Amino acid sequence: MISTSMTNRWLRPLAMLATAALVSACGGGDSGGGGGGGAPSVTLRSISVTPNPFSTGVGITRQLTATGNFSDGSAADLTASAAWNSLTPSVATVSAGAVTGAALGAATIRVSSAGVSADIPMNVTANTWSPAQSMDYVLGSLTLLPNGSAFSAGGDNLHRGDAEIYDPNKDSWSETDQLMTIGNIALLLTNGKVLSVGGVDSFEIGGLSEIYDPALGRWTTHAPMSYTRQGFTATLLADGTVLATGGTNATPTQTRYEERYDPVANQWSTVPGMMSQRVAHTATLLPDGQVLVAGGLGFNSYSFASAELYDPVANTWSPAASMATSRAEHTATLLPGGKVLVVGGETIAFAGNGSPPSVVLLSSAEIYDPTTNTWSSAGNMATARVEPATLLLPSGKVLVTGGTTTGNVALASAEIYDPGTNTWSAAGSMATALAQPAAVLLKNGTVLACGVGSTTPTPGCELYW
Repeated sequence: MISTSMTNRWLRPLAMLATAALVSACGGGDSGGGGGGGAPSVTLRSISVTPNPFSTGVGITRQLTATGNFSDGSAADLTASAAWNSLTPSVATVSAGAVTGAALGAATIRVSSAGVSADIPMNVTANTWSPAQSMDYVLGSLTLLPNGSAFSAGGDNLHRGDAEIYDPNKDSWSETDQLMTIGNIALLLTNGKVLSVGGVDSFEIGGLSEIYDPALGRWTTHAPMSYTRQGFTATLLADGTVLATGGTNATPTQTRYEERYDPVANQWSTVPGMMSQRVAHTATLLPDGQVLVAGGLGFNSYSFASAELYDPVANTWSPAASMATSRAEHTATLLPGGKVLVVGGETIAFAGNGSPPSVVLLSSAEIYDPTTNTWSSAGNMATARVEPATLLLPSGKVLVTGGTTTGNVALASAEIYDPGTNTWSAAGSMATALAQPAAVLLKNGTVLACGVGSTTPTPGCELYW
């Protein structure tokens, strides 16, 4: 696990021109002043375009920004007022700086204003990673907001949770209201607000509940959980309530009870405990409304192969078939057909007699079929991964990226699982290796993945399409 107790604030550029690549421009020049010694008129000298170099994917729209540089040394944003044209419309189209890939290949985008123009070479690619603007703070959680922005909450800053919002159109992060905890779980409620629960509060594992309102940009404190938790799961159920399972408490011992939160009543209520106490497990909402809990660590810190099902209507737990391999710190992804893909993690076993535990990092994957209550092999990744980010793509395939491998070293590589062929393939590599990453699918079709480095908790973000 990567400690998030330290973080370095990254200074943002003080001016757009400091990082913009100046694109060669033609036209423009000083016009002579009028008689009588009047001041010369201010004219547009050149246009700078960011980001440069630029690329996008087929069907993916990304924004360019044009900045005018004037004869008096001033600068202005010309994105909305300038004329934009694609010189290769069969490959890419453009409208007000928003470029959409049409086919794989090279293209040129031209921006013009007041007789000055700039040409921006670009490429439409596939299976590509591109660096995104980094957060100022270490990643806490990552949630896609209804307006298309990405929301990170719970990053460490002197033991208070920092929160930031990513604007995909500007490729930029901005700070918003702090919350009280770090190491929390955050998830989007049906009303469009974000619930943050658990984590560490004032140096101790806590049970705080806070809700962020994107419209107001503010957190409010709500009813606390009945039990303090860290390393647990929180799952949004079909009726809009939230199920919290497992984890450790402030003792620290494993939490024996599960609970549900009703956002309307602002109330937590205890539900029957799982059949096995777990931490570092997964919990997945199935199409029939039940929740599949799989794997994790037991009371003696050995990993489980067992799984169980929670029925929210009956408020009961029942055993599910066990996985072929015991695993913890893995991921679980619901597939389009209702099956669940479980990926990676680690197997931990104790030999006894005071011997150190046996730890095996896993490249294997398994699929759970709720209709038959069976597990089957989903093959093996090229690389064993602990706590990677996994995300269902619009194609129905699953992207797996980052995580840690032997020696707690962060990974830059990514892989894709195809449920149709039950096979794995390479998905390129990020420019920055990311441990404990999280990923969301943005509305423009790109994937935003964020995490930290393996040797220092330096935040980093990447885009994939």
